[in-house]
Amino acid sequence: AGIIRSEGEISDLLQQGRHRVFGNASQKGVFAKHDTLQFWMGMVTLYMIGIHEQAAAAFDAQMRSFAEEGEFQAAPGVKGFDRIMTKAFEYMEEFDLQGFEAQVLSPLYVVDVLRCTFELKSAQRMLEVRRRIRAALPVAREKNGYNRKAKAPRGHRDMKINALFPCGPPGAHAITEVQMLLEDNVKIKSKGHHLYEVIR
Repeated sequence: AGIIRSEGEISDLLQQGRHRVFGNASQKGVFAKHDTLQFWMGMVTLYMIGIHEQAAAAFDAQMRSFAEEGEFQAAPGVKGFDRIMTKAFEYMEEFDLQGFEAQVLSPLYVVDVLRCTFELKSAQRMLEVRRRIRAALPVAREKNGYNRKAKAPRGHRDMKINALFPCGPPGAHAITEVQMLLEDNVKIKSKGHHLYEVIR
């Protein structure tokens, strides 16, 4: 997956818990012992990051092709190691994953490693972008927060599409997250995100 590029990188990972995707942080607590659940979850997470990094440029290019000027916002890289691991433990509890193998693979439940956002002027443009995504890619799931019955925490509404995008070995796909917002909701999202960071 291109995540380990040399013997030196695997040595740094196993001995010091350091890797380029961790930035300046160390994950020594995760990778100190190879017979632990955290170690193997960490290895799965690194593999996920590697294959998603390989697909990121193509994903952004295809999503950008659906947008008019100013509508497309690329994510600042793939989702980070810490966030994937945190979400994996949450999903382990939420879905009551039992057994070593099921728990080791819990990072695979994180489906927004590749993600992007569209900020759209009208509901008509939102439906047009959705139509183009559906025509180009298989869709695993869709959540329409603009539905009248949908809850709107702190006033935030959006539409999310989980589209399948080619990623990894030939024939394999990753589940990606495409968020679509009407421009009126962008400021609400920004305020809500600051609150979310404080709560988190």
